[in-house]
Amino acid sequence: MSLHDEVAADAAIDRLAAEHQAMFERLMRLHDHTGRKLLDAGVLHGQTERRWAVAREDLARMWAFHRAHGEVVATARHTRGRRARPSGRDLAALERLLTESTAVRLPDSERSVSVPDLVAEFRVLERDVRAVLDAADQVWAVFGPCIDQCEELLTSAAATAAEVGLADSDDVAGTSLVALGARLDELRAIGLSDPLSRWTPARPDPRGASPAGAVDRAGVDELVADCRRAQAALAELDELRRASTDRLDRVEAALSELEELERQAVICRAEVALKIAGPPPPEPDPSLAAALRAGIAEARQLRAVGRWRELSETLAGLHERAERAPALASAALDTLREPLRIRRELRARLELYRVKADTDGRTEDLPLERAYRAAYDLLWTAPCDLAVAARHVDEYLHLVNRTGPAQPHGGDRA
Repeated sequence: MSLHDEVAADAAIDRLAAEHQAMFERLMRLHDHTGRKLLDAGVLHGQTERRWAVAREDLARMWAFHRAHGEVVATARHTRGRRARPSGRDLAALERLLTESTAVRLPDSERSVSVPDLVAEFRVLERDVRAVLDAADQVWAVFGPCIDQCEELLTSAAATAAEVGLADSDDVAGTSLVALGARLDELRAIGLSDPLSRWTPARPDPRGASPAGAVDRAGVDELVADCRRAQAALAELDELRRASTDRLDRVEAALSELEELERQAVICRAEVALKIAGPPPPEPDPSLAAALRAGIAEARQLRAVGRWRELSETLAGLHERAERAPALASAALDTLREPLRIRRELRARLELYRVKADTDGRTEDLPLERAYRAAYDLLWTAPCDLAVAARHVDEYLHLVNRTGPAQPHGGDRA
């Protein structure tokens, strides 16, 4: 570079000042970098502690380089400001200052370099510092959301575990939360204290760009998946709890219905034994209700200790029996009631044909009246012999269905 007049000198100084401003802006971008804030805020260990210590020294050197560069700018402006029209000597001094022919002593160093070399070294330091900051930032870009997601899943799972009573249970859905919490703490500790241990840099770009790399996700995705499974397992357990409670309520309702049917069967048996002649009907079978009571007692105990999976399995079979038992008891009750139903039917038939006889004007038919009275007495006397009563009803119906005029006082037909 050759400075021939004040125009060329002013342009060179402007370029130098713009370069100085660009260095400041680069430093501020590093200062505001998310990775720097994370590293400054953490209690670092291991590889991250070592690399950040070096990067911080490099960052301090960059600020020193910026100050040294600023001194060059200040010197150039001072030299240029001595005269409105710089002399040949001033131009030569400025030319030496802005080219490699004048060296700038580096801060805290015995070395001196030219302004272009100072800027080049500044860029190298910037690349190295940015590589560390970018790596930390990218690790946290992976770890942060995963940690947040795991925390949310485990918080939800813990709340569900408490709701279903698994805080002290040995159910795998509850006990896994402790192990998952420990794994999450370990992952969080890595992210906070040594994120760079999870960064695998690629080969440096031969053009000098910051080396790329990849985050080591070992254990991260697995933990998220395991937390999601644990939360789903507890949600399933909560659903089992709710469903089991509803099922148990239905089984208890079926037991109440069954007990009522058994009570009616006892009453019905006593009534049949009193009103119908013949061998007494069999005793009602109490085993259906007894089996349901025992199953419900077991289910209540499982519910009391929060063993929802076992409760659900127990209620599956219990609910099936509860659906069948009332139907069986109802059928048995109908069988018990059958003699009383037959007696009611015979009574109805007898009265129906009595009305027919009255309509036909045969109220004075004494044989018919005697047949009616015989059947009536049998059907309205306890105990009733149904077989004999049925024969007498059939006889009366036969007489009613006979053709011909009525025969008062038992006389022969005309």
